[in-house]
Amino acid sequence: MFDKTNFTAVIDQRLQRALDHSFVAMRDASAADHGSYMRRCQLELLQTDAAKLPTPERLKRVKQTQDPALEALYFQFGRHLMVAGSRPDSPLPAKGCPFTVDCVWV
Repeated sequence: MFDKTNFTAVIDQRLQRALDHSFVAMRDASAADHGSYMRRCQLELLQTDAAKLPTPERLKRVKQTQDPALEALYFQFGRHLMVAGSRPDSPLPAKGCPFTVDCVWV
């Protein structure tokens, strides 16, 4: 668990563990771990022509044009944040604060 009083030791330890592995090995292990959670659920909604546009453009048009696939994209993004932010050794969420969208991290 993250200890604010001893953060440099934690960082030094993590850095040393990282240096013991190649970038490719770490990337692949991370992708496999994260993917194992992300593959548990899929949400596919109707794709309109708007799905072919870049996300910023889709956001500008969302009030005028329906874009169900954008809602699915946001759903998956929220899941990604939940998976990434709720790892056992993560300093977030703050101690005693559940991982929710309205939790203030200190």
